[in-house]
Amino acid sequence: MNEYIHKRITTLQQEQNVRILYACEAGSRAYGIAAPGSDYDVRLITIKPVRSYLSVSSVRETWSESLPPVELHSWDVFKALKLFTKSNPSLYEWFLSPIIYNKDDFFYNKMNAMIQRYYSLRRLAHHYHSLAKRNSKELARKEQGSRAYIKTYVQALRGALAVRWIVQNRTLPPLPLLHLSDGDETMSELVCLLQKAKQGERIALRFFSVDRLLPLINIEPTMIDSLPSGETIDARVLDEFVWALLGV
Repeated sequence: MNEYIHKRITTLQQEQNVRILYACEAGSRAYGIAAPGSDYDVRLITIKPVRSYLSVSSVRETWSESLPPVELHSWDVFKALKLFTKSNPSLYEWFLSPIIYNKDDFFYNKMNAMIQRYYSLRRLAHHYHSLAKRNSKELARKEQGSRAYIKTYVQALRGALAVRWIVQNRTLPPLPLLHLSDGDETMSELVCLLQKAKQGERIALRFFSVDRLLPLINIEPTMIDSLPSGETIDARVLDEFVWALLGV
């Protein structure tokens, strides 16, 4: 499948007259808990020739293609940089992905350095806390043990572990769930059980109760609000960055 993805990325550059700055895997495969039949969620950041940005026609900022089991979703570099200034969680997770299909080294290294320096721990913590609470509530509407239930549970756990990591360590959280467990044997065991459940093994439903998540979710709002809000980046830094990518 990797060979197919690499070929599709290559032909995509020709079809759309773009250059791939970054292409990675997102979703369950990046979290380290994919099932054998899990989709490949490929995420890309692209850049067009200079003249495309000087046209009276608006540049298309997003593009998607669904060819199961491969789902591709692309952002133009200008969209990616605008979202960077807002500490967008999805962009952050893309650059944490352990599965990279293609990258421009200059772009990749610069983006990672900027994310480490400028991303807001407070914004990320609020996002992951909301993710945990929202999916925990959704579990009550799902059939216990169903694929939908397990998928929702993964999102609830992921959010809960990420916000705990940020509050306790005051650093950006990792992406793989086992790493997010941060040495907590109970949570590591839960992640391993989720991996088995995703692969079709029958696991006792008591292991996947909402109650196991509540101690992680029920944190004082002040613990999040006291986190650093992040340093504001000078727009000229981003301008110089994208001009260098465009070669102007």
